Amino acid sequence: MDNYKEDVKEVYSDICNVTREDTNQVVEGEVLQFRPQEYLKVVIGKSVALNMQYEKASNVYICEKSRMPFFTKGPNRLK
Repeated sequence: MDNYKEDVKEVYSDICNVTREDTNQVVEGEVLQFRPQEYLKVVIGKSVALNMQYEKASNVYICEKSRMPFFTKGPNRLK
């Protein structure tokens, strides 16, 4: 019997919902870079890039841009 391990690669969506915390406005962001439980880089409206850091205590990715706080749970895991 072969002792082989199936290569399991996690796959995530290339979009995620990002919430502007002070207004509770939710927008769709395009995921540019993502490392689970570390960081997330998304672009909103093809022009605003957000570099978000993982906040372990809240289980969300957060950042502030132009004094506006943003957060997201990140992209959905597809596989």
